[in-house]
Amino acid sequence: MFIGREIELNYFENKYNTPGGQLVVLYGRRRIGKTEIDIVAFDKSSDNYILGECKFRNSEMDVEIIAQLTEKSSIAKKDATINYMLFSKSGFTQKLIDLAKNNNNLKLFSLSDVLKY
Repeated sequence: MFIGREIELNYFENKYNTPGGQLVVLYGRRRIGKTEIDIVAFDKSSDNYILGECKFRNSEMDVEIIAQLTEKSSIAKKDATINYMLFSKSGFTQKLIDLAKNNNNLKLFSLSDVLKY
């Protein structure tokens, strides 16, 4: 829910309705209401979404993060394809790695993966 964000929401609506691809970057201090999802990308012509989380912590990312992200995925259209991308400085628990191996819509990226690009 966004409160007092009419200007921002109108801006995003205009970008969404503009033909062609659009990239909009939100940045600013943490915890000031930018968004609860770190990465949101979508292709409105195919209803494909990418939802992502980035964690720069000294502990491995665990499966609860995918549960939280799935809960937040209500921003996507009902029949949309949602791909989840998780980025972690300290890697992932074995449980999350196993989950990703069995789920083509879940991709894991460690800090070393990101630095390759």
